Amino acid sequence: MIQAINQLPLKQEDPILLAIGEVDCRWHLPKQAELQKRDVKDVVHECIDRFFQAHLTLQESGYRVVGWGGHPSTNEGHNDDPGKPIYGDVQKRNEVSLEWSDYLEEKCKKSGIEFVSIIRDLINVDNSTKMEYYKDYCHLDPVKYLPVVIEKFKKQGLC
Repeated sequence: MIQAINQLPLKQEDPILLAIGEVDCRWHLPKQAELQKRDVKDVVHECIDRFFQAHLTLQESGYRVVGWGGHPSTNEGHNDDPGKPIYGDVQKRNEVSLEWSDYLEEKCKKSGIEFVSIIRDLINVDNSTKMEYYKDYCHLDPVKYLPVVIEKFKKQGLC
């Protein structure tokens, strides 16, 4: 990973944001928690602990790494189709997504890594997802969500 990043025309102060986790929160983590008969919070923490090593490696290499809180899951119901996998109901999936964001934020703060999240901006009071920000069942529409992200980045001095 570091070799690939070193090839990019980056300045040391340029932020590197690792944006992953949506499909993990929508499918892999809740499914694994059920299969392994484990608390989903523990499964999320295990996954974040592994993933966070990339943040630390980048930080130790002198890069300005930024944690990303992800985004909520689709409102659609369970679907076993591998082309459109959705596990369980939206409330449970969004609980997983919020735990992902909260735990990653906690780890970032402890390590002096900046953190940005739009997840709570995209969740309704009833824990359903504001689908008007999406272009399909799980992918955000950049025209609709980028202004929210840019505003957050500006507030934190990232752009």
